[in-house]
Amino acid sequence: MKKTKTLLCFFLCLVLYQSPVAIGEKTADLTALLKVIDSMMVEDNAQYKLTMTVTRGKKNTEYEMTLWSKGRNFVGRTEKPIAQKGQVFLLNNHNCWIYYPSINKTVKTAQNQRLLGGDFSFTDLASINLLEDYHPEDSSFGGDEIRNLPFADQELVELAQEGEIIECLAKAGRQVTYPKVRVLINSSRDPVRLDFFTISGQLLGILLYKDYGELGGKVKPLTMVMRTSLNVDNYTTITYQAAQYDLEIPPIYFTEAYMRNLSIGR
Repeated sequence: MKKTKTLLCFFLCLVLYQSPVAIGEKTADLTALLKVIDSMMVEDNAQYKLTMTVTRGKKNTEYEMTLWSKGRNFVGRTEKPIAQKGQVFLLNNHNCWIYYPSINKTVKTAQNQRLLGGDFSFTDLASINLLEDYHPEDSSFGGDEIRNLPFADQELVELAQEGEIIECLAKAGRQVTYPKVRVLINSSRDPVRLDFFTISGQLLGILLYKDYGELGGKVKPLTMVMRTSLNVDNYTTITYQAAQYDLEIPPIYFTEAYMRNLSIGR
């Protein structure tokens, strides 16, 4: 009789754990977390000064850039080196262009176009919105699953004891580059890594958030590292130097027609 009661209590706990209320609370918690993660990305009505370093083996190529954002759109201008100075990148409503000042020509391109020969695409810089485009399917705590991830360095291994993994799938009808995103957060619930997949589960890229600190009065990851290759020596690093928020950025900045003017600093 005692054994029967024990089993009954066990199954009752399982039912309660999987109850609609419990599931709803978990989904709400994960949804709120996705909103926090999105806030770590490029913000609305902001200007950034950053350095992008493309690493290919022992060779590092460094670019200085200014980036303006409005909603999920952005426009960026290369300041250095002199060979790429004035090159402008525009993402507006899923449409992408690059202006080449050396030939005075604007070229339309795809969202997954890599910028300046590196690993960051147009989408990676501003267009990923987990809250709007994805649904959190499941979450689990660290352990061996984190330790066995590709490029699991010592810092990531240390997170394995307290980290959490959130699996996100694209919502139906959403125009996204990555059908599946896996989010790794630390014990403080800060994002430390995003893994991007095809719908079949093929790994397309890894984005690392590092060096949390103050940027324009807000706590942000000051460094982002993107990998799109299994070659350990190939990756691209973005380091933020400065940021301004809540700016009145003219809408004309985010138009193809204005790219040439922005290139020459008007």
